[in-house]
Amino acid sequence: MLMLLLFAALVTGYHLGDQYETNNKRFPEDFMFGVATSAYQVEGAWNVDGRSPSVWDNMTHENPEFTPDRSNGDDACLSYYKYKEDVQIMKAMGVKHYRFSISWSRVLPTGNISIVLDTAAYVPASDSEEDKIAADTKFHFELGWYANPVHFGDYPDIMKTRVAERSRGEGRNQSRLPEFTEEEKALLRGTADFFAVNVYTANLINHIDDPPISNPPSKWQDIGVNDFQPSEWDNSTQPSWFKIAPWTIRNLLNWIKNHYENPEIIITENGLCTDDDNKRINYIRVCIRISSNPVDRNFY
Repeated sequence: MLMLLLFAALVTGYHLGDQYETNNKRFPEDFMFGVATSAYQVEGAWNVDGRSPSVWDNMTHENPEFTPDRSNGDDACLSYYKYKEDVQIMKAMGVKHYRFSISWSRVLPTGNISIVLDTAAYVPASDSEEDKIAADTKFHFELGWYANPVHFGDYPDIMKTRVAERSRGEGRNQSRLPEFTEEEKALLRGTADFFAVNVYTANLINHIDDPPISNPPSKWQDIGVNDFQPSEWDNSTQPSWFKIAPWTIRNLLNWIKNHYENPEIIITENGLCTDDDNKRINYIRVCIRISSNPVDRNFY
């Protein structure tokens, strides 16, 4: 049975009204709850102890208007200095699991490191078989592009097939998508001990006619589907394209389970960027409720 570690990021939330009420369904005994932070959002100490500027440092220093309130992560929560206090607070709260990250520009990775993948949830826009296939294709190109190699040693078949066919149509002698050698496949296969994923929003996906061959080519033409967010979805977030659709998390979790042989899943980031604490709390409630239903059906 797959364990799902649902980390409720502290910067999250959402209100969905009475249609998503807290229920009394129980999670399995081995289901793990925890909290999470992201380096840039909490560390501070941006130029301390040999840390070099990150992409976010440069972006917010050179273009402060990039953030609505012109803030940056130079100080943030100063967790770089206060991490022991952070742990004590979590201990007092009864939290047993804490996912944190360290800025890449502060320390280079060494040893065995798991990969965390970022994705949206991709949901068929209708019950038609074509839209279901389109959503599956989108998942393969966006999430499977990185997940397949570390789980199975190679890119998704649909990705290899479509890029190869369109490359031939462009007059190329070989696919634009590089091929792994057999040695590389063997080295990559099975190197992920669990499936770690960040998810904040979703897109609806529908089938379209295959885009015409053109030069230069594009990833969107290679995927060959239409993705959109309905206008009625709440966009009261920063950035606004992180539209609020926590009920779609089930589509993501089901897809991972079905395509990666029921792996252990860690949701390493999830949430809502807002100053409204009620929205943040209710968002987490909805995510937990939606995630609990598949647990009852032995999906996770």
